[in-house]
Amino acid sequence: MIDLVVMRLAEMHRIHPEQDNSRACVKCGERVGIYPSGQAMLRRFPEARVICSHCREPYLVTVLAPGAEREPFESVPARGGKPTT
Repeated sequence: MIDLVVMRLAEMHRIHPEQDNSRACVKCGERVGIYPSGQAMLRRFPEARVICSHCREPYLVTVLAPGAEREPFESVPARGGKPTT
């Protein structure tokens, strides 16, 4: 099973202009933000589960999606600490 581990939308301090804010964590239902690299992973692996960093299994090894290392530099500060959709 493939999990895409993402941040909860309410906890994101930076937002990417092309991020997807329409999804929720499969475990807790919290809305999450998915950067373009994560969206590419979901296209490549449509069976992947979207899971927030709070709900991910702590023992699993995680790696960055290709391109994720540069996305924070392409992002802007969220308004009031919480991004808008």
